Order: sequence, then structure tokens, then C-alpha cells
Amino acid sequence: MQPTFSEIKKAAKSALKHRWPEAIAVSCILIVTSLLNTYMQYILMSLFKVGQSWSPFNMAQISVYSQPASIGITVFSALYGVFITLPLILGVMRWFWQVTAGSSASVGEIFCYFSSTKVYFKTLLLSLRLLLRLLIGTVVCFLPFNIVIVLTSPDLYNMLGVAMPMAMEVLYPLLDFFIVLGFALLLFWSTVYILCYTVAFSEGELSVGKIIRHTAKLSKGFRLNTVGFILSFSGWLLLSVLAVPIIFTLPYLLASLCVYGREVYRASRHSEQSAL
Repeated sequence: MQPTFSEIKKAAKSALKHRWPEAIAVSCILIVTSLLNTYMQYILMSLFKVGQSWSPFNMAQISVYSQPASIGITVFSALYGVFITLPLILGVMRWFWQVTAGSSASVGEIFCYFSSTKVYFKTLLLSLRLLLRLLIGTVVCFLPFNIVIVLTSPDLYNMLGVAMPMAMEVLYPLLDFFIVLGFALLLFWSTVYILCYTVAFSEGELSVGKIIRHTAKLSKGFRLNTVGFILSFSGWLLLSVLAVPIIFTLPYLLASLCVYGREVYRASRHSEQSAL
């Protein structure tokens, strides 16, 4: 029988009991690395006088003249994420994976995926393939939102030389709904690959393609459960914004995800053996 969410979270807190200083240090390194990307993005936007970076759900809101620079800044940010942030995230997750398994991992081990060319490029390939799937999911999930943005844009009708139909004006108040719908669909979409770290750590000898295929197979039957588990942290994430610093909630979240992933992996393996 799979443990309840409460039991999983309790196990995560127990694993972190004597490792909180290291867990906070690991989280701070990840946070600072991510913030550096945001800071450089802000500098580039100021330099090129761009109001916002490009994304699939705001492309209709960016002027034609600003789009090349906006897209370039987004590409730069994405490359930073792929070459630096994602391998570091995987290293951080591996550290929490080891800690929740009772291992005495050192803080420096979060950089393990930068340790050799072979390991680094395998991590990059995995990150790129996952990122591609996420981008496709983002475009698909926010397609209704972008269609409404285009249909309610005055620029479209100015270009066509016609007045905006009254029916299109009715759609404008629904934009917030389509944003929420897009994020909900994207969350469900991403649950296919969100447990990729579980397979990568449990079956590290597999090729990148097999890791992704095994992840999709592992996630089958657990997608709604995974969504529920992530949403169970909504209160903690809200507290991180309002009161409690993220450096305390992030270790708890990552440790819990590792315990959860390990339990899903065990349950999946047990189901496979029972089916034989």
C-alpha cells in the first residue's frame, strides 16, 4: 500500500532533521543561480528597451518592432537555463534523493553533473529533450489563450481595416479564465515527465531516450496523484511569498518530491512484478 501524502511529508522532514543547514545552503545556491538568470534578463531588457520577454502566451502583446530583441532575450535565458540551471537542478535533486535515502551526501555533490564532459552532455541532452516537450506542451495548453488574444487585439482589426465585432469584445473578460486553464493543462501535461529524476537516479545507466520512455511509463496511473501531491504544497508556497522564506520551504518540497518519487517507483515496480 502506497503511503499517504502526510506520511511522505513526515518521512521527508525526518530525513532533513539533522541536515537543515546543508539543505538550506543547497537551496540558496539554486535560488541564487536562478536569480542571476533573471537579473541578466532584466539588464538585457533595459539595454534593448524591451518591456517584456517573449513567451507563447504573451507574443500577441509584444509589438512587431520589439519582438526580435524580445525573442533573443528569451533564447538567451533559455540557454542559460539549459546549460547551467537545469544540470544544477538535477544535481540538487540528486542531493535530496541521497539524503532522503539516508546517505551522507556533501553540498559539493550538487555539481556532480558538471564533473565530466560525458555526464554533462548526457544531462544536457536529457534537459533539452524534456524542455522541448515542455515547450510543445506550453504552446498547446496556451493555444486557446493566444487565439483569444489575437481575436480581441485592436491591431488585428486595424490592419484589416474593419471594426472589431461585438462578439470578440465579449471574449476579452475571459482572458483570466484561459490563463488559469492553460496552467492547469500544462501542470497535467508536465506530470508525464515530472518524475524523470526518479528514473535518472534509479536507472542512471539507461540512455536518455530510455529514461524519458521509462518516465512516461512510470507516470502512467499516477498523474492525478502527482498533481494532487504538488497541489498539497499550495499553502506552503503561498506562505513562502507572504511570510516564510523560500529557503525553508524549498528543501521540504524537494525532499518530499524525492520520497514521493521513490514510493511511486516502488509501486510501479511492484505492479510490474505482480503482472508477471
